[in-house]
Amino acid sequence: MIEEPAPPEPQEVPVEVSPQESKIQKPAARPRRRGLPSETPVEAQPAPENADRSAPPVPALQPRESPQQQTELQNKVLQLQHSVKARIAALERTQMANIDRRTLNGARMFVAQSDRALKSGDQQRAFNLARKASLLVDALEQKP
Repeated sequence: MIEEPAPPEPQEVPVEVSPQESKIQKPAARPRRRGLPSETPVEAQPAPENADRSAPPVPALQPRESPQQQTELQNKVLQLQHSVKARIAALERTQMANIDRRTLNGARMFVAQSDRALKSGDQQRAFNLARKASLLVDALEQKP
């Protein structure tokens, strides 16, 4: 049996590019993404057949907490804010590094945001922000 020799491998010919040409070359364009067939523009969607009839009114959202729970949460927020403010005042009288001062300022900002959230009636957000301030102060108090 006679075997044929393997075809020769193609040799790469170096291409010289002048420095000016390499600066002008543009990067390859990325392929455009096509929208899925289900994604039709709002204008292209047909109007529902019963558009002339008015839809039933959407009921207003009700708070998840009862008034008693809201009052309890508000009192909890106020106590936490008061505690954090007192702890911040105590920490301000101590020597600390600049990074710790920035952390203390961050805690002050969270307390201020918590105050604004409480005034706007968002007790849960106010509590979360006061808790964040408390955690920052905790971290500073743990430092030697």
